[in-house]
Amino acid sequence: MNQNFKLIIASSFFFIHVIANSNDPMNSSYLLNALAQLEQGQNIIFTKYGDGEYNCMIGIKGENCDFDKYHAWLGAALKKALISLSKKNNTYIGRWWHPSVPNFCNKLAAQHNTTIPWAWYHLFMNDDEFLQFDYMYKFVRFIVKTDRKKILLCNGSNSRLKDFFKADVYIELPSQNWSFQYNQWKNTLEPHLEQNAIVLIGGGLCSKVLIDDITNNYNLTCIDIGSSFDLLGRKKNTRGWKHTYEDEIRYYKDFIPSSWL
Repeated sequence: MNQNFKLIIASSFFFIHVIANSNDPMNSSYLLNALAQLEQGQNIIFTKYGDGEYNCMIGIKGENCDFDKYHAWLGAALKKALISLSKKNNTYIGRWWHPSVPNFCNKLAAQHNTTIPWAWYHLFMNDDEFLQFDYMYKFVRFIVKTDRKKILLCNGSNSRLKDFFKADVYIELPSQNWSFQYNQWKNTLEPHLEQNAIVLIGGGLCSKVLIDDITNNYNLTCIDIGSSFDLLGRKKNTRGWKHTYEDEIRYYKDFIPSSWL
């Protein structure tokens, strides 16, 4: 079979899958748009609103799957961030699969005369399908090779990702509940911020609040990587993926630090 024809079939399958899982055919184009914008020197914002954010915003007591506690301040801050982020340019907000989450968010946005720029929830995610495509490879290649300042915030279990991404600054966040000391962590980050920096953050629920706050004052790129690189960062499958650590090592082989091998 002709290689170009194979590529067309693969791409079609990929986009069909995205459309089927997002219920919004526009989201398929975001996979290309976000990366193109980065490569053209534009700044983008990506974060996700899932079941944990939803539960916190509606006032449920408890914690999410990563043991991040829900509390009133955080619920209100997540609502405020959602509205604020939705009004910013080049923003992508990952949409959770269950309709209760986007329905609540859409009603909230309508009350503030705005709409949410929904995108595929797995826009930047090492899920079980990324291995078939070069999208995440190109994303990581851009991050690794760019000369823009790179700041990584994540918990200590993923600390070695600082070498993978060649981060200029690494800030170790608590594994859970840093929202209770939000201003402390915001103040820790602020001296490192500059225009056109790239901030990668895997920090749970409060990541959205921090992303909104810093993009109020700086024109920079913020990408909520969440748990996307957990398997690569800690050799532990935190999300039940079927693929293995070795699969990710092979996929990203051109960027793996020699000390990992």
